[in-house]
Amino acid sequence: LTVVSAGNGTVVASPARSDWTYKSGTSVTLTALPDEGNVFVQWSGDVFSEQTTQNPIVIPMNNDKSVTVTFDESDARHTLEISPNPVGGGVVTVEPAQPTGGYIVNKLVNVTATASEGYIFNRWEGALTGSLNAVTIRMDGDKAITAVFDGLYSLAVSAADDVTGTVTVDPEQSEYVEGTTVELTAVPAEGYRFDHWGGDISGSENPITVTMTSAKVVTAYFAKPLPVWLVAAGVIGGLLFLPLVLLFFPPVSRRLRSAAQSAAEHR
Repeated sequence: LTVVSAGNGTVVASPARSDWTYKSGTSVTLTALPDEGNVFVQWSGDVFSEQTTQNPIVIPMNNDKSVTVTFDESDARHTLEISPNPVGGGVVTVEPAQPTGGYIVNKLVNVTATASEGYIFNRWEGALTGSLNAVTIRMDGDKAITAVFDGLYSLAVSAADDVTGTVTVDPEQSEYVEGTTVELTAVPAEGYRFDHWGGDISGSENPITVTMTSAKVVTAYFAKPLPVWLVAAGVIGGLLFLPLVLLFFPPVSRRLRSAAQSAAEHR
């Protein structure tokens, strides 16, 4: 494969071969890269007619091929619009700085995202994609890019009294990226039972999953189980108390009998 450049620019081949020699049947992708202040014009030679103004193009190596790429000088300029998301989550720096009127066509610009305190860089959106930071963008047109930052949040977990139990945290980290889910498990000490959660979560589910959308403080409360004799006393007391209610409060007794008869009639 012979590639000739007419003008200021280069051609990159994939797969790349130092001697530009390929096995029959190989498909080679050619990408024209104009120098700063130049633009791609066309391909000519052993290319299909519909490929002349396309970039990149694919060349099927079914025989020896010769391709010429033409570049031309241009004074066109393009602007680069940059936005952090959320505002305050970080800043984006460019090198070189954008001049008035924008960058000259095909200028290579280095772009770096720097997160503010409490945030971490996540990804690029728009004319740049992916999560690689400190990247280069080619100004071959007006472009807009967004740097997406995620919040970093702390999670403070403790037992109301260290003697009564502990809490395991999975995963256990000093800070969590926004949206991370964390499982908390309350582990009672001997002679205690888990009772409930307090702080930024509530209820008695154990273990429980927390989604980190803000900084959180969580406390696990433990209690001693009720003695067996007290539980038994409550049951016995209830059994003794019901006949007294029926005896000394006839209206209650009548309502209970009426409800029982009504239920029997509807069976």
